[in-house]
Amino acid sequence: MKIARLSEILQQLDKESYYWQIGFYGLVTAMTSHALFMLLFIFLDIPILVAVNLLSVGIYLYCIFVLGIPTLRSKDDSKIGWLVYGELIGSNFLATWLLGKEAGFQFYFYIPAMLPFFINSYSRIVYFLRLAFIVFLALWVDISPLFEYSRLPIDSLWLQRFHWLNLLIFLLIISALSYLYALKEQAFSRQLIHDLKRDPLTDLFNRRALSEMVEECQKTSSRLGVLLLDIDHFKKINDSFGHECGDHVLEQLASKLKKICPNQKILRWGGEEFLILFPDTDADTLYLEAERIRKMIQSSILHYEEKRLKMTVTIGSTLYERDTESFRDALLRADFALYQGKQDGRNRVILHY
Repeated sequence: MKIARLSEILQQLDKESYYWQIGFYGLVTAMTSHALFMLLFIFLDIPILVAVNLLSVGIYLYCIFVLGIPTLRSKDDSKIGWLVYGELIGSNFLATWLLGKEAGFQFYFYIPAMLPFFINSYSRIVYFLRLAFIVFLALWVDISPLFEYSRLPIDSLWLQRFHWLNLLIFLLIISALSYLYALKEQAFSRQLIHDLKRDPLTDLFNRRALSEMVEECQKTSSRLGVLLLDIDHFKKINDSFGHECGDHVLEQLASKLKKICPNQKILRWGGEEFLILFPDTDADTLYLEAERIRKMIQSSILHYEEKRLKMTVTIGSTLYERDTESFRDALLRADFALYQGKQDGRNRVILHY
């Protein structure tokens, strides 16, 4: 059993999303709450509840310092989830049994009903079984006369204090869980949007991102250079070395384009075609940039396993004037220029106005 240092855990947390960070501070909050209750029960001389809260503090320390780093690395939070689930039910059931519902410890029964929304590692059947059990338990405690009165000789004023303290802590936990759920949904939405607008092979933008990219470029200029680039004889690469080699070539070319054009918007237009946008440029500059790209790719050597591959590209280029035409018109013109370059022998740049 390896016990991690707090500095190690915090360093690992810095690399993680809000989901894991808030989960960590949730464990710290729960541990602190039990430490507070332990001190109160020491003051009230209730040894059994002192021991229960001491055990709860130990469980949360184990979750943080022993399971914390492995959980962050594996992204499997089921062990911590089961420990927290058992601790919440066991300690608060016993406290409610001994002090009655007036003390308010039964509020915490509702927290395990919400945890499966946040813990990623449970199957659907486990979620429903846990939910059914906690609903049954909460209803039984609420309607059963067994929990109406305290079994310990404790002043009613202290029971009221525990009630308000537990209600306050419970509401704070509910607020934190709601915030965590909102963060989780936002992260999921951002990832979904990212996946929709990115090509999974090259991680370049795809066609779905075109309108956004054009709009972003037009913030600085109404004139936009458009390059449509196509790999020459790409079918021969696939036929000769296999589609895996072809995919590897596309990945390497995408990486090379990012280095050649670090400040431009690059999209994988489909198949072996790439679209590059140059804001605020003129025809001569655009042609020189296209030639620079073509020559750098021609002089490059791509590697696949033990093979060294040479590659050339044909580029169709044009200027898009926002005030006089639609972007679709410019794309059609660049596509025609690309077609002409292919007909004229490939490995060349064609500029159409």
